[in-house]
Amino acid sequence: MKEQYGCVLYPTLALASLLQPPSTIHPVANVGEEDMPLLRRLLGLHRHIDLTGLRATPEGTNRIFLKYISESERLEKQTNRMKPISFEDLQPFIESDAFIFVPVTDFEVPLDTVERLRKASSGLILFDAHGPTNSIDPENNRVLQAWSDIEEWLPHIDILKMNETEAAYSAGVNLAGEEEMVEAAERWIEKGIKQVVITLGSQGALVVYSETEAVYHAHIPPVPVERVVDTTGAGDSFAAGYIYGLMKYGNPVVAAMFGNAVAGQKLGFIGPYGYKSQLETEMQVIFHYTAMLKDVQRGWKGLKRR
Repeated sequence: MKEQYGCVLYPTLALASLLQPPSTIHPVANVGEEDMPLLRRLLGLHRHIDLTGLRATPEGTNRIFLKYISESERLEKQTNRMKPISFEDLQPFIESDAFIFVPVTDFEVPLDTVERLRKASSGLILFDAHGPTNSIDPENNRVLQAWSDIEEWLPHIDILKMNETEAAYSAGVNLAGEEEMVEAAERWIEKGIKQVVITLGSQGALVVYSETEAVYHAHIPPVPVERVVDTTGAGDSFAAGYIYGLMKYGNPVVAAMFGNAVAGQKLGFIGPYGYKSQLETEMQVIFHYTAMLKDVQRGWKGLKRR
Protein backbone atom coordinates (compact mmCIF):
# COMPACT_ATOMS: atom_id res chain seq x y z
CA MET A 1 0.00 0.00 0.00
CA LYS A 2 1.31 3.44 -0.96
CA GLU A 3 0.55 6.51 1.18
CA GLN A 4 0.67 10.03 -0.24
CA TYR A 5 -0.85 13.44 0.31
CA GLY A 6 -3.32 14.80 -2.21
CA CYS A 7 -6.16 17.23 -2.84
CA VAL A 8 -4.91 20.73 -1.94
CA LEU A 9 -1.33 19.81 -2.86
CA TYR A 10 -2.03 19.27 -6.56
CA PRO A 11 -3.51 22.64 -7.54
CA THR A 12 -1.16 24.43 -5.13
CA LEU A 13 2.01 22.92 -6.56
CA ALA A 14 0.76 23.16 -10.14
CA LEU A 15 0.16 26.88 -9.64
CA ALA A 16 3.53 27.23 -7.92
CA SER A 17 5.13 26.01 -11.16
CA LEU A 18 2.97 28.24 -13.37
CA LEU A 19 3.23 31.43 -11.33
CA GLN A 20 6.23 33.36 -10.09
CA PRO A 21 6.62 35.98 -7.32
CA PRO A 22 5.13 38.45 -6.63
CA SER A 23 2.14 36.16 -7.27
CA THR A 24 1.20 34.34 -4.07
CA ILE A 25 -0.68 31.06 -3.61
CA HIS A 26 -2.67 30.59 -0.40
CA PRO A 27 -3.65 26.94 0.21
CA VAL A 28 -6.49 26.70 2.72
CA ALA A 29 -6.98 23.33 4.42
CA ASN A 30 -7.79 21.81 7.81
CA VAL A 31 -5.46 18.93 8.60
CA GLY A 32 -4.34 16.77 11.48
CA GLU A 33 -1.56 17.86 13.81
CA GLU A 34 0.53 14.84 12.81
CA ASP A 35 0.46 15.85 9.13
CA MET A 36 1.28 19.53 9.55
CA PRO A 37 5.11 19.29 9.71
CA LEU A 38 5.42 17.34 6.45
CA LEU A 39 2.88 19.50 4.63
CA ARG A 40 4.63 22.68 5.73
CA ARG A 41 7.93 21.19 4.62
CA LEU A 42 6.56 20.17 1.20
CA LEU A 43 4.86 23.47 0.45
CA GLY A 44 7.51 25.60 2.14
CA LEU A 45 9.95 24.76 -0.64
CA HIS A 46 8.26 27.51 -2.68
CA ARG A 47 8.69 31.04 -1.37
CA HIS A 48 5.50 32.26 -3.09
CA ILE A 49 3.28 29.75 -1.24
CA ASP A 50 1.84 31.32 1.91
CA LEU A 51 1.18 28.67 4.59
CA THR A 52 -1.01 30.69 6.95
CA GLY A 53 -4.16 29.04 5.56
CA LEU A 54 -3.08 25.57 6.75
CA ARG A 55 -4.61 24.82 10.12
CA ALA A 56 -4.22 21.85 12.47
CA THR A 57 -7.60 20.80 13.90
CA PRO A 58 -8.74 18.01 16.26
CA GLU A 59 -10.82 16.48 13.46
CA GLY A 60 -7.60 15.57 11.65
CA THR A 61 -6.91 14.98 7.95
CA ASN A 62 -9.17 13.23 5.45
CA ARG A 63 -8.07 9.60 5.12
CA ILE A 64 -9.09 8.03 1.82
CA PHE A 65 -8.05 4.60 0.60
CA LEU A 66 -8.08 4.00 -3.15
CA LYS A 67 -8.17 0.64 -4.91
CA TYR A 68 -7.75 0.96 -8.66
CA ILE A 69 -9.83 -1.39 -10.81
CA SER A 70 -8.70 0.21 -14.08
CA GLU A 71 -6.96 3.37 -15.24
CA SER A 72 -10.16 5.40 -14.80
CA GLU A 73 -12.14 3.40 -12.21
CA ARG A 74 -11.42 2.93 -8.51
CA LEU A 75 -13.03 1.92 -5.22
CA GLU A 76 -12.76 4.46 -2.40
CA LYS A 77 -13.12 4.24 1.36
CA GLN A 78 -12.88 7.24 3.71
CA THR A 79 -12.04 6.65 7.36
CA ASN A 80 -11.69 10.21 8.66
CA ARG A 81 -13.39 13.54 8.02
CA MET A 82 -11.66 16.90 8.07
CA LYS A 83 -13.25 19.99 9.58
CA PRO A 84 -15.26 21.75 6.82
CA ILE A 85 -13.87 24.93 5.28
CA SER A 86 -15.72 27.98 6.60
CA PHE A 87 -15.95 31.51 5.27
CA GLU A 88 -13.86 32.59 8.26
CA ASP A 89 -11.06 30.30 7.01
CA LEU A 90 -11.08 32.18 3.70
CA GLN A 91 -11.54 35.69 5.05
CA PRO A 92 -7.80 36.55 5.34
CA PHE A 93 -7.45 35.91 1.58
CA ILE A 94 -10.57 37.72 0.42
CA GLU A 95 -8.60 39.99 -1.94
CA SER A 96 -7.32 37.03 -3.98
CA ASP A 97 -7.85 37.15 -7.75
CA ALA A 98 -9.23 33.60 -7.88
CA PHE A 99 -10.41 30.78 -5.64
CA ILE A 100 -10.19 27.09 -6.55
CA PHE A 101 -12.39 24.70 -4.57
CA VAL A 102 -11.55 21.01 -5.03
CA PRO A 103 -13.57 19.21 -2.32
CA VAL A 104 -13.60 15.43 -2.47
CA THR A 105 -16.73 14.86 -0.35
CA ASP A 106 -20.02 16.72 0.08
CA PHE A 107 -19.45 18.04 3.62
CA GLU A 108 -16.08 19.72 3.06
CA VAL A 109 -17.18 23.06 1.54
CA PRO A 110 -20.70 24.09 2.62
CA LEU A 111 -22.93 26.22 0.41
CA ASP A 112 -22.86 28.95 3.08
CA THR A 113 -19.11 29.30 2.64
CA VAL A 114 -19.40 29.88 -1.11
CA GLU A 115 -22.40 32.22 -0.74
CA ARG A 116 -20.59 34.43 1.75
CA LEU A 117 -17.41 34.42 -0.31
CA ARG A 118 -19.32 35.53 -3.41
CA LYS A 119 -20.81 38.48 -1.52
CA ALA A 120 -17.44 39.52 -0.09
CA SER A 121 -15.09 38.98 -3.03
CA SER A 122 -14.88 39.84 -6.71
CA GLY A 123 -12.35 37.05 -7.35
CA LEU A 124 -13.12 34.26 -9.80
CA ILE A 125 -14.59 31.16 -8.13
CA LEU A 126 -13.95 27.74 -9.66
CA PHE A 127 -15.82 24.92 -7.95
CA ASP A 128 -15.31 21.21 -8.58
CA ALA A 129 -18.47 19.08 -8.59
CA HIS A 130 -16.51 16.14 -7.18
CA GLY A 131 -17.46 17.19 -3.65
CA PRO A 132 -21.26 17.49 -3.90
CA THR A 133 -21.53 14.31 -6.01
CA ASN A 134 -19.69 12.15 -3.45
CA SER A 135 -20.79 11.07 0.01
CA ILE A 136 -19.87 8.43 2.62
CA ASP A 137 -22.13 5.50 3.49
CA PRO A 138 -22.37 3.89 6.99
CA GLU A 139 -19.55 1.46 6.06
CA ASN A 140 -17.24 4.38 5.17
CA ASN A 141 -17.44 3.65 1.45
CA ARG A 142 -17.36 6.72 -0.73
CA VAL A 143 -20.46 6.62 -2.95
CA LEU A 144 -21.78 8.76 -5.79
CA GLN A 145 -24.94 10.79 -5.26
CA ALA A 146 -27.10 13.27 -7.15
CA TRP A 147 -26.30 16.94 -6.62
CA SER A 148 -29.91 17.72 -5.84
CA ASP A 149 -29.50 21.39 -4.84
CA ILE A 150 -27.08 22.40 -7.61
CA GLU A 151 -29.26 25.34 -8.70
CA GLU A 152 -28.75 26.95 -5.28
CA TRP A 153 -24.98 26.93 -5.85
CA LEU A 154 -24.80 28.16 -9.44
CA PRO A 155 -25.36 31.92 -8.89
CA HIS A 156 -22.35 31.99 -6.55
CA ILE A 157 -19.86 30.19 -8.82
CA ASP A 158 -18.11 31.48 -11.95
CA ILE A 159 -16.66 28.20 -13.28
CA LEU A 160 -18.15 24.77 -12.63
CA LYS A 161 -15.70 21.94 -13.26
CA MET A 162 -16.66 18.26 -13.43
CA ASN A 163 -15.96 14.99 -15.20
CA GLU A 164 -18.49 13.03 -17.28
CA THR A 165 -19.80 10.99 -14.35
CA GLU A 166 -20.17 14.04 -12.12
CA ALA A 167 -21.97 15.86 -14.94
CA ALA A 168 -24.59 13.09 -15.07
CA TYR A 169 -25.06 13.08 -11.29
CA SER A 170 -25.30 16.88 -11.33
CA ALA A 171 -27.88 16.83 -14.13
CA GLY A 172 -29.85 14.03 -12.48
CA VAL A 173 -30.00 12.04 -15.74
CA ASN A 174 -27.65 10.01 -17.88
CA LEU A 175 -25.92 12.22 -20.45
CA ALA A 176 -25.41 10.28 -23.66
CA GLY A 177 -22.72 12.12 -25.56
CA GLU A 178 -21.44 15.66 -25.87
CA GLU A 179 -24.66 17.18 -27.21
CA GLU A 180 -26.53 16.25 -24.04
CA MET A 181 -23.64 17.50 -21.91
CA VAL A 182 -23.76 20.83 -23.72
CA GLU A 183 -27.53 21.03 -23.19
CA ALA A 184 -27.12 20.37 -19.47
CA ALA A 185 -24.37 23.00 -19.23
CA GLU A 186 -26.58 25.48 -21.07
CA ARG A 187 -29.34 24.92 -18.50
CA TRP A 188 -26.87 25.62 -15.69
CA ILE A 189 -25.66 28.77 -17.43
CA GLU A 190 -29.27 29.98 -17.54
CA LYS A 191 -29.27 29.69 -13.72
CA GLY A 192 -26.40 32.13 -13.32
CA ILE A 193 -23.04 30.41 -13.84
CA LYS A 194 -20.68 31.73 -16.53
CA GLN A 195 -18.59 28.72 -17.54
CA VAL A 196 -18.93 24.93 -17.36
CA VAL A 197 -15.96 22.72 -18.15
CA ILE A 198 -16.35 18.94 -18.37
CA THR A 199 -13.19 16.85 -18.45
CA LEU A 200 -13.42 13.83 -20.75
CA GLY A 201 -10.41 11.77 -19.69
CA SER A 202 -8.38 10.67 -22.70
CA GLN A 203 -10.71 12.68 -24.97
CA GLY A 204 -9.74 16.08 -23.56
CA ALA A 205 -12.31 18.58 -22.29
CA LEU A 206 -15.58 20.24 -23.23
CA VAL A 207 -16.04 23.91 -22.34
CA VAL A 208 -19.40 25.71 -22.46
CA TYR A 209 -19.57 29.40 -21.62
CA SER A 210 -21.62 32.56 -21.98
CA GLU A 211 -20.40 35.80 -23.51
CA THR A 212 -22.41 38.90 -24.45
CA GLU A 213 -25.74 37.06 -24.23
CA ALA A 214 -24.54 34.18 -26.43
CA VAL A 215 -23.51 30.65 -25.40
CA TYR A 216 -20.55 28.90 -27.03
CA HIS A 217 -19.07 25.44 -26.68
CA ALA A 218 -15.83 23.84 -27.81
CA HIS A 219 -14.20 20.42 -27.54
CA ILE A 220 -10.53 20.80 -26.68
CA PRO A 221 -8.56 17.65 -27.56
CA PRO A 222 -6.04 16.33 -25.02
CA VAL A 223 -2.31 16.88 -24.91
CA PRO A 224 -0.78 13.47 -25.73
CA VAL A 225 0.73 11.61 -22.77
CA GLU A 226 3.52 9.19 -23.54
CA ARG A 227 2.89 6.96 -20.51
CA VAL A 228 0.20 7.22 -17.84
CA VAL A 229 1.79 6.62 -14.43
CA ASP A 230 -0.72 8.03 -11.92
CA THR A 231 -4.17 9.53 -12.56
CA THR A 232 -4.62 10.77 -8.97
CA GLY A 233 -4.84 14.57 -8.90
CA ALA A 234 -5.33 15.00 -12.66
CA GLY A 235 -8.66 16.79 -12.18
CA ASP A 236 -7.23 19.10 -9.50
CA SER A 237 -4.29 19.84 -11.81
CA PHE A 238 -6.71 20.65 -14.64
CA ALA A 239 -8.40 23.21 -12.37
CA ALA A 240 -5.07 24.94 -11.70
CA GLY A 241 -4.17 25.05 -15.38
CA TYR A 242 -7.62 26.33 -16.32
CA ILE A 243 -7.52 29.19 -13.83
CA TYR A 244 -3.99 30.13 -14.91
CA GLY A 245 -5.01 30.21 -18.58
CA LEU A 246 -8.22 32.12 -17.88
CA MET A 247 -6.53 34.73 -15.68
CA LYS A 248 -3.72 35.30 -18.18
CA TYR A 249 -5.60 35.15 -21.48
CA GLY A 250 -9.24 35.79 -20.55
CA ASN A 251 -10.50 33.08 -22.88
CA PRO A 252 -12.24 29.85 -21.72
CA VAL A 253 -11.11 27.94 -24.82
CA VAL A 254 -7.46 28.81 -24.16
CA ALA A 255 -7.98 28.12 -20.45
CA ALA A 256 -9.10 24.57 -21.27
CA MET A 257 -5.92 24.07 -23.31
CA PHE A 258 -3.86 24.89 -20.23
CA GLY A 259 -6.10 22.67 -18.12
CA ASN A 260 -5.44 19.76 -20.46
CA ALA A 261 -1.71 20.46 -20.52
CA VAL A 262 -1.29 20.53 -16.73
CA ALA A 263 -3.57 17.51 -16.22
CA GLY A 264 -1.52 15.64 -18.81
CA GLN A 265 1.66 16.53 -16.95
CA LYS A 266 0.23 15.06 -13.75
CA LEU A 267 -0.49 11.74 -15.47
CA GLY A 268 3.22 11.29 -16.05
CA PHE A 269 4.45 11.23 -12.45
CA ILE A 270 3.51 9.84 -9.03
CA GLY A 271 2.65 12.23 -6.21
CA PRO A 272 2.45 16.04 -6.35
CA TYR A 273 5.94 16.92 -7.70
CA GLY A 274 6.82 16.90 -11.39
CA TYR A 275 4.92 19.80 -12.99
CA LYS A 276 6.57 21.71 -15.82
CA SER A 277 7.59 25.34 -15.47
CA GLN A 278 5.54 28.24 -16.78
CA LEU A 279 7.77 28.51 -19.85
CA GLU A 280 7.58 24.79 -20.57
CA THR A 281 3.79 24.72 -20.19
CA GLU A 282 3.33 27.78 -22.40
CA MET A 283 5.48 26.12 -25.08
CA GLN A 284 3.57 22.87 -24.68
CA VAL A 285 0.25 24.63 -25.29
CA ILE A 286 1.57 26.53 -28.32
CA PHE A 287 3.05 23.36 -29.81
CA HIS A 288 -0.01 21.12 -29.34
CA TYR A 289 -2.71 23.70 -30.11
CA THR A 290 -1.11 25.78 -32.88
CA ALA A 291 -4.05 25.57 -35.31
CA MET A 292 -6.71 26.15 -32.67
CA LEU A 293 -4.79 29.11 -31.20
CA LYS A 294 -4.67 30.68 -34.66
CA ASP A 295 -8.45 30.27 -34.91
CA VAL A 296 -8.86 31.94 -31.50
CA GLN A 297 -6.65 34.84 -32.63
CA ARG A 298 -8.95 35.27 -35.64
CA GLY A 299 -11.94 35.55 -33.29
CA TRP A 300 -13.17 31.95 -33.08
CA LYS A 301 -15.03 31.38 -29.82
CA GLY A 302 -16.33 27.86 -30.38
CA LEU A 303 -19.68 26.76 -31.76
CA LYS A 304 -22.47 29.20 -31.02
CA ARG A 305 -25.58 27.82 -29.31
CA ARG A 306 -27.74 30.93 -29.27
